[in-house]
Amino acid sequence: AIPTYNMEHLLPECVDSLLACGYAEYTELLIIDDGSKDGSRQIAEQYAKQYPQIVKAVHKENGGHGSAVNLGMELATGQYFKVVDSDDAVEPAAYEDFLKRLENLGRKGCDLVAAPFACIQYEKKTDSYKHNIKKWGIEGADQMPVGEILPFADVADRLHVRMHEWTIRTAILKEHGIRLSERSFYVDMQYILFPVPWIRTVCILDETVYRYRLGSEAQSVSIRSMQKNRGQHRAVLRSLTGFYKEREAQGDSAGVLAY
Repeated sequence: AIPTYNMEHLLPECVDSLLACGYAEYTELLIIDDGSKDGSRQIAEQYAKQYPQIVKAVHKENGGHGSAVNLGMELATGQYFKVVDSDDAVEPAAYEDFLKRLENLGRKGCDLVAAPFACIQYEKKTDSYKHNIKKWGIEGADQMPVGEILPFADVADRLHVRMHEWTIRTAILKEHGIRLSERSFYVDMQYILFPVPWIRTVCILDETVYRYRLGSEAQSVSIRSMQKNRGQHRAVLRSLTGFYKEREAQGDSAGVLAY
């Protein structure tokens, strides 16, 4: 799912990176236009027309990032689900290898697949993104075997998979009605926590697939945006603490609660 809002200048790069690999025909790209006011709608339609077997253009009223992800989870038909924000991209060669490994993991029924991401810093002076990449390793996975399917409960207490590292079996999202807060930023933490009680297996990969752009003041994680939207941040944190208490009452394992 590619949620997008007024990102016409970066959306093509995002979609092109996902289409550039040899395995693109085995994927479904849902470009979810969250009520954009620029040319994002037209760009999405062009891709859907050019790649009708792969790309679907979906348009909706503005409801925020969580709303777009919710619709993506609802419409997705693939075996695995991943969110790629429209101002980010993937490394095509690494993504192709990732999809091949994902196909094999899918046959074995793995629930969660984690692959590192890279951070690309925004350069304000030149209004561009530097391509010197800083790789972020998966937190807590240093001593875990690469490419093996592991029982999630055995490693959950020392593992943290961030949103850009996270690819999950779609059925988990659908069967358990995973929904994120709408009209709110910072819902990525809901996305990587709400499905956790139903994850049974996890596989750690070592190839960097996702390229995360960081540093623009327009981003929700900039200091200015976080100050402005602190009420939304508080609301998301309340939802997470409430979810924890609910799962504690349900008797989730110590490892899952630690996660």
